Amino acid sequence: RAERLLATSQSAVLLLQLEISVEVMRGLVEKCAKRCPVALKASPPQCAASAHRVLEVGVGLCFLNEATAPSLLGWAPLPLITPADAERAAVEALEKWPSLCTVVVTCPTGHVLVERRSGGWRNPHPSEAEGAQVGAVRSVVVPRGQRNVVDPVGAADAFIGGFIAAQAWGLPLAESLLCASAAGDIAASREGAYAPNDGELLDELCAQLVPVVKSRPLSLVRT
Repeated sequence: RAERLLATSQSAVLLLQLEISVEVMRGLVEKCAKRCPVALKASPPQCAASAHRVLEVGVGLCFLNEATAPSLLGWAPLPLITPADAERAAVEALEKWPSLCTVVVTCPTGHVLVERRSGGWRNPHPSEAEGAQVGAVRSVVVPRGQRNVVDPVGAADAFIGGFIAAQAWGLPLAESLLCASAAGDIAASREGAYAPNDGELLDELCAQLVPVVKSRPLSLVRT
């Protein structure tokens, strides 16, 4: 069904999760990687071996958290605490999987994005994808929001959806990460796995990230 959908539509991105069969995901990546960017939510931590098998066939964007990053990289089973830890994990992931162009790692104090300067997940540079060396990278760090967590179910999905949507709207990396953070915070602050709508997202950004919204007030509204 996924193959038929991708073949008959102009898909912006293929987003994979480890709840899907590894063989199905590998097949989709091999068939679709040249047609559209491929992203992976690499959780839960106990599925690290499955994530390895998917990452090695052509994923461009990977989302990790404080628990999944150490598991994926074979580190000691201790959660990441600081943005510096998260950045180190992201850089190592880029070094380990040459097809990766962008890695987003969430830790208790913030969200960290590390991307190859030669090309991000939507526009990878061919020569960079062929070699295992990361070379120059750029990093973006965004602090986590201050909302109380009521129900974490669906928050990670809202975060990922917020990031990919913001990138599709043409927002820069920093603002895309801010939108993702706000979307995840809203989803976690209420019962049920409900992602925010555009109005709620803009209200959250206005409440918590006033300087950013003032600098680009119209760019955060989907038209």
